[in-house]
Amino acid sequence: MKKYIFDIMLGVLVIVISLALMFSLFFKKNEEEMTAVIYYQNEVYDKIDLSSVEETKEKTYDFDGRIVVVEYSHNKIEVKSAECHDHTCEKMGSTSSPNKPIVCLDIGFMIKIETNESLDVVVG
Repeated sequence: MKKYIFDIMLGVLVIVISLALMFSLFFKKNEEEMTAVIYYQNEVYDKIDLSSVEETKEKTYDFDGRIVVVEYSHNKIEVKSAECHDHTCEKMGSTSSPNKPIVCLDIGFMIKIETNESLDVVVG
């Protein structure tokens, strides 16, 4: 009988620790500083601090006569319209992840999210 109670207590402890870790990771993610970096022709063209934005805003860019309208809000950015042929950048939707940049090869611009969190990657 004691072994059964010990197993239950151990199971409850594992669940409590797991929930605590999930909540801490969730709240840590929301505290990240996010910056959208707009590149044009592989050069930094503009930076937008997404973590300080409180309401949805739009910004218009003129890339050598081709107009691109970007909409951004708290920790999220997307291309609303672009004067390109295939409109792939518009179809990509919004991004809030450093792993999902928005790219337009036709015009030559890219929007990439940068955060204050460092990521170690090993390629082998």
